[in-house]
Amino acid sequence: MADIIRGKIRAGTFTLQPAPASTSEPQQDSNEISFETFARLFLERYNRDRGKASWQDDGYMINQLLAFPVIDDGRLGEKSVRLVTEDDLEAFIKHLTTQGRASSTRNHYVQLFWAMSRWAVKKGYRDAPMVGDDSDVIRRKKEAQRHRRLEPGEEDKLLRSAGPHLQAMIVAALETCSRQGELLTLRWGDVSLPRGEIILRAEHTKDRENRIIPISSRFREVLAMRRDSPAGVPFPSSAYVFGDEIGQRVGNVRRAWQTAVLRAHGSHAGLDLEEEDRTERQRQHEAEP
Repeated sequence: MADIIRGKIRAGTFTLQPAPASTSEPQQDSNEISFETFARLFLERYNRDRGKASWQDDGYMINQLLAFPVIDDGRLGEKSVRLVTEDDLEAFIKHLTTQGRASSTRNHYVQLFWAMSRWAVKKGYRDAPMVGDDSDVIRRKKEAQRHRRLEPGEEDKLLRSAGPHLQAMIVAALETCSRQGELLTLRWGDVSLPRGEIILRAEHTKDRENRIIPISSRFREVLAMRRDSPAGVPFPSSAYVFGDEIGQRVGNVRRAWQTAVLRAHGSHAGLDLEEEDRTERQRQHEAEP
């Protein structure tokens, strides 16, 4: 190589190659994983495998975070997990603020950041946390106390606008003060009509503790109507109380709830959503062999 360079110098054809431009940004190791890959691992191993009741909600928030645009119009999920900065996460929180998202929503994302940050360091994906203790943006915002109550006639409108399954869910939620996920994971083995109580298992509750809830007379009527299968025999203890026609689990009732709320307020959009659901079910049915 030295002889070649000397020959070019003597011939007057040698040109000095410029040194590579320095950059303050750390370079990504080809062996590192992307933030998206890390987030999927976190969701699977930290949330789902541990039986966290809200892992599906965390999955939705993670998808929003991964799709957030950062430098050069790329997605945050495309960055190396080691190169994700506190500034990236602060920008995302500011984005939520400009969208008018409530403090409670932003707080859910902040809790998710802290959990992901601790897990990344613990599992060796990062040497330092993604967020620091002194961030003015990534911290829990004080929430205003909520005093939401049903107005006179509001419950009747919702029930008239809902289908049978959602009607039962609404009554159960009002009578037991339970969350959607807690009701959808309730099995008949956790219902005791003789004792007049249900048990919400710790793995499905937000506070990770068992809760025993009395069965009111109105809730008892709902349970009585759902007790038997289409064959006219009681569901087995493993079947879900608020499952489908054969007692299998229903993932969520978000679309049915949105439809009922819109219809209760006189919007025809609720009918459009209902038609979309009906069309999709028909499409799936026709696709079955």
